[in-house]
Order: sequence, then structure tokens, then C-alpha cells
Amino acid sequence: MVMIERHNGRLVFILLQGRKYELVATITHHGREPSKGHYTADAQYPNGRWLRFDDASVFAIATNKVLHDQAYVLFYKQI
Repeated sequence: MVMIERHNGRLVFILLQGRKYELVATITHHGREPSKGHYTADAQYPNGRWLRFDDASVFAIATNKVLHDQAYVLFYKQI
């Protein structure tokens, strides 16, 4: 079982054993097939804001957008 909490704008996942992990980055595929489409990366800046890396563009996005995209790969750090 996993619980999800927000602490100071950060997403924290708490496992049944009490270990806590913070979501720090995601990779999302946009398209119907893995061999076709487009990939973007979202990463949390040290100030807690999320940034989207899309080819040569980098821009801020809302935490809710990170959560609602269907991420392909999730990166966590234990806290």
C-alpha cells in the first residue's frame, strides 16, 4: 500500500513499511506507439517548482499537470 502526501508543494510517497520517497522527475511519451511520437521530461527544481523539458524548450508547469500525464518512467529519491 502506498500513501501520497504533499509536503511544501512536494509529492511524497509513503510505503507501508514507513519509507518515504519524493517524486523528482518523470519521462512521458506523447503518441500512440513507442517508436513514434515525442518524449518530454519533467523535473522538480530545488525550489519545488516543476519544469518541463521539451526539445530545446524549458518551461514551468503545475504539479497537477505532472500528476495527470501518463508518465513512462518515474524517478524517486528516498527522504
